[in-house]
Amino acid sequence: MDGNGRTGRLWQTALLASWKPIFEWIPIESIIKDNQEEYYRAIGLSTAEGKSNRFILFMLGVIKKAISELARDTHNHQSHISNQIRALMSVIETYPMSAVELMEKLGLKSRVTFRKNYIQPALEAGLIAMTDPDTPTNRNQRYFKA
Repeated sequence: MDGNGRTGRLWQTALLASWKPIFEWIPIESIIKDNQEEYYRAIGLSTAEGKSNRFILFMLGVIKKAISELARDTHNHQSHISNQIRALMSVIETYPMSAVELMEKLGLKSRVTFRKNYIQPALEAGLIAMTDPDTPTNRNQRYFKA
C-alpha cells in the first residue's frame, strides 16, 4: 500500500548517503513515521501548490531533528564512557593490578562488561597499559597507569 512512498524514502536516503555518509546512520525513516501526518500534509500542500517548498522544509526539519537526536545520543554515550574511564582511573594504582582486583574496587561483577566499558576504552585512549601486551587475554595480565 505504501510501496511508492517507501521506494521514494529509500532513494532519498540513498542519495543523501552518497552525498554525505553520515546519512547512512540517521534514522530519517523512523522520524518520518513518527511524524507521518505532517509528512502527508507536506506532500499534499506541495502537490496542491505545484511546488516542493513545503515538502523540502518539512524534510529539512526532519533531518535536523534526526541529527540533533544522533548528536545527543552520541554525547550521552561518550559521557557514560568518560564516567567509566574516570572511575577506573580513580581506582587503578601505579603498580600493576589484575582485572579481578580492579573489578572489586569498582564493585563490578561482569568481566565482559568491565572489559568492554572500562578496560578497552582506557587502553585505546592510552590511559592504561598492560604488563603483557603480546598476550592480552593472559590470565596473569595486569594493568597500570600509562
